[in-house]
Amino acid sequence: MISSMPSFISYLAQLVGKPVLIAVLINAVLNYKSLPFAWSIRIAWGYYGHYWMDRRPGPRATLPESSPDPETPILTLFQPTIYTTTTPPGDADFYLHKSNSTYLTDLDVARGYHVFSIFREGFRRGGHAGGGQPGPALAGTACIYRRPIAPLARVEIWTRLLAWDAKWIYLVSHFVQPGSVRPGRFADQPWRNKKVPAGGMKGERGVLRAAQAEGEVNAAICATCISKYVLKQGRKTVSPYEFLQVAGLLPVAPAAAAETEAQAGGLRSRFPAGEGDVGGGSDGQVREILRRIEERRLKGLALADHMAALDAGHQWFNASEEEEGDNGPVVFAKY
Repeated sequence: MISSMPSFISYLAQLVGKPVLIAVLINAVLNYKSLPFAWSIRIAWGYYGHYWMDRRPGPRATLPESSPDPETPILTLFQPTIYTTTTPPGDADFYLHKSNSTYLTDLDVARGYHVFSIFREGFRRGGHAGGGQPGPALAGTACIYRRPIAPLARVEIWTRLLAWDAKWIYLVSHFVQPGSVRPGRFADQPWRNKKVPAGGMKGERGVLRAAQAEGEVNAAICATCISKYVLKQGRKTVSPYEFLQVAGLLPVAPAAAAETEAQAGGLRSRFPAGEGDVGGGSDGQVREILRRIEERRLKGLALADHMAALDAGHQWFNASEEEEGDNGPVVFAKY
């Protein structure tokens, strides 16, 4: 099969001519995202590369004494991941900007990288607990476009957990110009921290504050997207609270630990006491980080609620009485 490839390429070159064949190959390379199965391969790499092949222990919620600043605990579950990609010429619209629909394709990949990296321990341990491996199911996406992205331009997609409620998990993703925000360090990729410049690298918080003062953050953001997920274990819906606790990202309140363990049928109830909790901290420290996590969750939920309100749009499909004809709704045209 492999030995026949040169003869096949030579045949194509004779059939269509070398200039045409070269042009076709260049076009395929530049527009690799549009090739057959390209989307599936990119999604599969996010799963196999960042979950199936990554057997390292998953990240844990960090208690205040483990933080560089004791007054500012590192909220691991809200940390973003960065996915960098290039805009092929084939993604351009008539205005020579990245087409709106292609944002969603890149967003699929960026979300997959984020979900299967930061939540990997929850999927792995949830599956070992019995009942099948929990899996994310996308329930909706809303995007606001702010600035155009030119063909061949590189873009970073910063994805992070926005909030969660009793059923849904919300992610927020920002398409930003590359290099507009420099990470202070990488929590899950310590080998990248060796590349810190001699003069030091500014932390994310410091860079954002400085940029905001100069009005540069809005200039760097090209689009903002909110995605809504539900976690399924077969036909059963998994509670985001339980899932995040099993993943080690959300500590269990000491007073509620015994009650949580006693809940029958829940994902967390299948683990021994203390499994998945954050260790090494006093009850007061655990409560403090839970307070700050809840404060951040409620702040994000205020924005996520606006997306949840879009469910009311389904009722607008019903024709009103004014639009009804003798045999049904009056339609302007059908194409």
